[in-house]
Amino acid sequence: MNAPQVSIKDGLATIATGSFTYCSDTPQKGLSRITFDDGLVLETFYAKIGKMPESLAVHDKRRINSSSDGSEVVFGMRGVLPFGSEPALSHEISIRSNTLHFVTELQVRQSQKLESLSAESFNVSGPIARIGLINAGAPKAGGALPEPDWHDFASFDLLELPEPPLALLVESASGSILELSTGEDLWRWTAALRHGGTCNFILRKENGALKVSKELFKLKPETPPADGWKWRLAWRASWSKGKPAKSRKRKFKSTFDMADFEWPEPALCVVGGKIGKQPCFSSQIVINTLKKWLRTQLADLSKGDVLLLSNVEPSYCESASDQDRPKLGVLPHWGLEPLLEFRDWATRQLEPSGASLLITLRKGSKAELFPSLANIPE
Repeated sequence: MNAPQVSIKDGLATIATGSFTYCSDTPQKGLSRITFDDGLVLETFYAKIGKMPESLAVHDKRRINSSSDGSEVVFGMRGVLPFGSEPALSHEISIRSNTLHFVTELQVRQSQKLESLSAESFNVSGPIARIGLINAGAPKAGGALPEPDWHDFASFDLLELPEPPLALLVESASGSILELSTGEDLWRWTAALRHGGTCNFILRKENGALKVSKELFKLKPETPPADGWKWRLAWRASWSKGKPAKSRKRKFKSTFDMADFEWPEPALCVVGGKIGKQPCFSSQIVINTLKKWLRTQLADLSKGDVLLLSNVEPSYCESASDQDRPKLGVLPHWGLEPLLEFRDWATRQLEPSGASLLITLRKGSKAELFPSLANIPE
C-alpha cells in the first residue's frame, strides 16, 4: 500500500498516492481536482443553497491530518455563507492508496426556508470508453446487486435519475475503472421526498466530459417552502488499473463463510417488504458477529497468517431498523461502506500479529468490478 505524500505550496495542498494526485483549491478555492494514472480527471464543483452558490462562502476553517501509521490523510474545510441565517458547508476528504472518501455537510438552520438545494457536482474527463450504473431501484430480490447498466460513452448524451446510483463505474480506454459510489445511507440523498420536494440526479455529456449534477431538493409547485435542516452526504471515488486480479489459492488460518452461516431474520436484507437471503452489512447483528469471530482468532495468530471472509455481497436493503430508525419502516441503504469499515477495523486488529484478512466476493457478484474491494491489503 502506498502511503499518501503531502506537499503544501502557496496554500495549496497536493497529495499523491501512486494511483492518483489530489490538488486542493483547484481551479478555485474550495474545489478539488484528482488526476488518475490512466489520464482520467475528476473535478468537483460548488454546492448551492437556494440561490447562494458555495463560491460566496467565507472559509473559516481548514486542516490536514494524517493517521498515526501514515496510511491515510484527511483534508477538511468549512465555509459560511454570510447571508441571512448564515448556512454553513463543510467538506472532509479522506485519502488513501486508491481511494478518496468524501463527506459533505450542508447545515441549514430551521429558520431558513428552503426552495432548492444542490450538493457539489463533479466532472470526469479524459479517455472515457463507457460508463456503467448499478441502480438502487433495480436490485434483485434478496438484496444482491444487479448487472451494471452500461452505456458507450461515444454515443451517450443524457440520463436523469430520481435517486443516485449505488455506484457509477467509469471505464477508461485502457480498461481501468473509476468507481464513484454513494455512501451507505441512500435515504439521506432522497430526503426531499419526506420534506415536500423532489430530487434529481443528472448525468450528461458536456464538452466531451461526463458531468454529474446532484439536485437534492426542489420544492414542488404550490407547496410552501420547507424548514431548513442538516444534510450529511457521503460518497467515494476508488480507482484500479486494469481488471481486478483474482486471489491466489492459499491456506487460511480460519474462514468465515457468509453464505453458510445461519443468519437470523433481522440480519437479512429486506427489499420491497420481502426478506431476502443476503445478510445486510448495515445490520449490527452482522458486524458484531464478524467482530466476535475475528477476536476469537487473535490469540493464535502469527505473522503471515491469513483469515478469510468469503461469499461477501455488499447488498441493498430497505429496513429502517438497520439505520436505528425502526419506526420509519423503509430507509434505503447498502452495505459497501460498512463492509469497508469492518475491513479497516480488522486490519488494525490484525496488524500487531502480522496477520491479515482476505475478503472474497460471492460468485457472480457485480461488486467484483469495484476497485474499493479489488485492492484489499493482504
